[in-house]
Amino acid sequence: MKLDLDRGALVDLLKGGFGQSVVAEAAADVAGNVNAPDVHSDGPIRVTTATHEAKFSAAASVSLAHPAGLGIEAKYAPLAKAARAAGLTVTRG
Repeated sequence: MKLDLDRGALVDLLKGGFGQSVVAEAAADVAGNVNAPDVHSDGPIRVTTATHEAKFSAAASVSLAHPAGLGIEAKYAPLAKAARAAGLTVTRG
């Protein structure tokens, strides 16, 4: 059996509502798993999520909304740990 895939249709599927909902759900799972340390005693660190289009699919980002967010991620890795807990594979850049 031969199967021909329409690349354009696949890209449209992944960039459309289906792809957006899948990545939004994954980002929400990661955000829900974040356990960022309270390093400055100014309350819990807020976690933000956003979806956007990448070249061939939908994409999502999860961020620590704190001025020291990059340093906290570098030292304690709460986002990487949360992504692994959500079943995602984490690799270096």
